[in-house]
Amino acid sequence: MNPNSTTFDASAFRFPRRGLTLVELLVVMVILTMITAATIPLLSPPGNARKIREAAREVATYLELARARAVETGRPAGIWIERLPGSGATGYNANKPEPVESNTMFLCETPPPYSGDTLNSTVQVRITAQPSAGNPQGTASLTFSPNDASLYSLVRGGDLIRFNFRGPYYRLGPRPFGQPFTSSDRITISWSALQDISPPQTNTGATTNPNAGVPFQIIRQPRKSAAPPVTLAGNVPFPIIDLTSSGIGPDNRDADFSRLADRDTATAGSVSWPLIITFAPSGRVDQVIYVENTTSGRLPIAIRPTAMIYLLTTLRREQEQNPSLRYLNAEAVWVAVNPSTGLVTVAEAVPPTPVTNAMWQGNRNLNDLKTSRELASGAKQAGGQ
Repeated sequence: MNPNSTTFDASAFRFPRRGLTLVELLVVMVILTMITAATIPLLSPPGNARKIREAAREVATYLELARARAVETGRPAGIWIERLPGSGATGYNANKPEPVESNTMFLCETPPPYSGDTLNSTVQVRITAQPSAGNPQGTASLTFSPNDASLYSLVRGGDLIRFNFRGPYYRLGPRPFGQPFTSSDRITISWSALQDISPPQTNTGATTNPNAGVPFQIIRQPRKSAAPPVTLAGNVPFPIIDLTSSGIGPDNRDADFSRLADRDTATAGSVSWPLIITFAPSGRVDQVIYVENTTSGRLPIAIRPTAMIYLLTTLRREQEQNPSLRYLNAEAVWVAVNPSTGLVTVAEAVPPTPVTNAMWQGNRNLNDLKTSRELASGAKQAGGQ
């Protein structure tokens, strides 16, 4: 620097450059890690709630896939919801239904009707018991032509038959619902009034002579697709479809899936009785099929619903205190199907306020169930969640 100059030279006062030390870098990294760990839970839903929402979307997507399949093929198609073994196997209590659960779904299709192996196939109908005051349902045995050999590989217990291609349908027995017949079976129907069978039978005491044979049409039950099933994935507690809280209509007036019967190992072997929801080629819901526990035994149900179908997705927890009240869980999610259009919606379950002591004692309140379902039915279409 020139002492006689008034110009300031900054280069003469340079200080040595200095970087961050290793300790300072570690401190910064620790602070960033703590901030990230605290922020992530705020930006994403809790683990259990996310698990349930993903399961609900998976159920909704599978329903939409089945609906699209029905529209594409021109034949009814749907989903086959297979219950977890042992759930809800012992009887039924309307106030405290036992848990009926599923985490596995199959695609299924309704095969074409069966009318015999030849164009002139017929069936003979022999009345074996008339309706009475004690038993309003009569019975009749069916004798098919020996030429209809494929009957026993195609037809199952619970399939529906009508005569002369018109009139009412009668359910085939005595095989349990869904179990194939064998050539040694005597296939029967129950009836209160036989129609469209001519010429009429001639009474001969307890039984009647069979008619000469009439054309027939058998409506076959849906069959599982060859495609691999979808299992709701997740660690314990794992996601499930809670059929105990599921049903048709806001208050289960049309169908209560908590009555879904377990497999009958004594008579049905490995046959499982699932919940089946099928769509028509138009896209609407075609049928809901299941086997129900009743006071008089197990009853096959096949209905064409007119009210919304509700499936509750939630978690299965060990040693759950009140599994019949899972719809009170704010994390649970409804999957609703409109029967007229087949469109699927997803909405979070809304528990009632306040929750009464009676509820926590395990008593199911259908009014609260109705409120939660009605809110779900007004939700936006699946995929927007």
